[in-house]
Amino acid sequence: MKTARKFSKKCRILMAESNNSKILQSSFYEIDILEIGGHHKGKRGKDSENKQPTLLILSTLEDNNCPQYVKLHTLPNYKGEPIEEYLKEKCLFDPTIVINCDRDKAFFCLNKLAQLENSVVDYTKENHKLK
Repeated sequence: MKTARKFSKKCRILMAESNNSKILQSSFYEIDILEIGGHHKGKRGKDSENKQPTLLILSTLEDNNCPQYVKLHTLPNYKGEPIEEYLKEKCLFDPTIVINCDRDKAFFCLNKLAQLENSVVDYTKENHKLK
């Protein structure tokens, strides 16, 4: 257990350092909020005191296909303002760019940066949206 935790921590540090200076430039982005943390008793999922909200940004060559780069960024909360600030700093946007995300209300503020496509993916279907 200690080895896995130590390895996980080292991976997070390396990911943060390795891609922190790179500015993403793509026509399509996939974004989501992950909850990172161990298994603890108490509230599960979003707003759990045991989990760290982390923004995941994936740049792709095609809509929901051909991933290029990924960025991870820890968030102080589930509000849209820190997400918007980080994306403005680390990604290039224009009105033709598409951001694919789920229907989390934290992402609604991004519609002024690019075309926001909110959809929930049904993974039980054979040709679901995310490939």
